[in-house]
Amino acid sequence: MPASLATYRPFIDPLDVDGWWPLLLLPLLFAVALVYKTLKLPTLDRLVPESLKLAGEVLAAMVALALLLRWLT
Repeated sequence: MPASLATYRPFIDPLDVDGWWPLLLLPLLFAVALVYKTLKLPTLDRLVPESLKLAGEVLAAMVALALLLRWLT
């Protein structure tokens, strides 16, 4: 095992992901949309399309709000 892995302490020395942390929001967004739609739909026939639709709507809202905040500042 490399020495760098032997000394890695996840909660004390977190990984440096400053450059690409917004990409980590995408899996979280899709997971939350999937769980939400799983709980709200009466049948799971349309689970994937409805989850993707919800994730797209939330992503579009996040991008629109980010652009609005960027424009305001």
